[in-house]
Amino acid sequence: MLTPVNLDERFQRELQVLMTAEEFLAWDHEDIHAEWVNGEVTVFMPASLRHQLIVSLLNTLLGLYLRLLNLGTVLTAPYSMRAAPGGGGTRT
Repeated sequence: MLTPVNLDERFQRELQVLMTAEEFLAWDHEDIHAEWVNGEVTVFMPASLRHQLIVSLLNTLLGLYLRLLNLGTVLTAPYSMRAAPGGGGTRT
């Protein structure tokens, strides 16, 4: 069984950390917006209020349009997914 990785102290000093996919999935990073790509974890800065308001407006407009035409769903970040080789993606 994997031991959860506690890297919160390291993330206060740096924005990129190397770890395996298994370590990333075991790491409790619910309150941190981070992504794992090819062994490197990148931690992102929190969004500003202005950014969040614009995202909310666009999400509402696009969501209403897609619902009206039954075309799909709009999801906002962060949304955890794993890209499949050759395209597409799967939710993790």
